[in-house]
Amino acid sequence: MAGNQQYQAQLEALRELEAYLHHIDPELQNIMRAYSNKVSELVDRGLPLEVHDKVKIEFYIPSQNLVTQSCRIINEQAIPYVRQHIQTLERLV
Repeated sequence: MAGNQQYQAQLEALRELEAYLHHIDPELQNIMRAYSNKVSELVDRGLPLEVHDKVKIEFYIPSQNLVTQSCRIINEQAIPYVRQHIQTLERLV
């Protein structure tokens, strides 16, 4: 019986992890959208265009690329890995 409770606890933890991983992509995208919107807002309030361009080219685009790459790894590798463990435990319980 103790083994079954251990499997149940692991299953719960894995499901929680999977749910959390599903929320990372939209949260990171929202952060990047807010970042872009803030810089645009500051341009409207007087931020020099050369600063905007440098921020966009040297900081925003590389950051967005990293976010995209991170989300792809989570969606294509981490979530399936966790889901595989969930399925294995479901068969044991």
